[in-house]
Amino acid sequence: MTPVSHKPRDIDVDMKAREVRILWTDNHRSTYSFDLLRDQCPCAVCDEERKKAAEEPLFIRPQVKGELLPDRPAELVGQYAIQFFWKDGHNSGIYSFDYLRELDEREK
Repeated sequence: MTPVSHKPRDIDVDMKAREVRILWTDNHRSTYSFDLLRDQCPCAVCDEERKKAAEEPLFIRPQVKGELLPDRPAELVGQYAIQFFWKDGHNSGIYSFDYLRELDEREK
């Protein structure tokens, strides 16, 4: 397994603002809306839906709102990722820190 190149110093899941803020060890700050995180879930099912939508013009991805469970919004997965627990029952996406950093850079 390759070592994680991006590591967070601090992670804040702000339920009121509906966003996740990460301060990285290189002092870069990232902010992700819940809707963005839910839309960009890296699990196999969501990844296939995104690919299918890109390849087939008539395929419409189901729209889901990014709402986290208030009593268990997220958990760290080892020292390399975070897992979110969505109100719609979806929780199979493991968001590696490298993926989150890449997502931040892609969205700017």
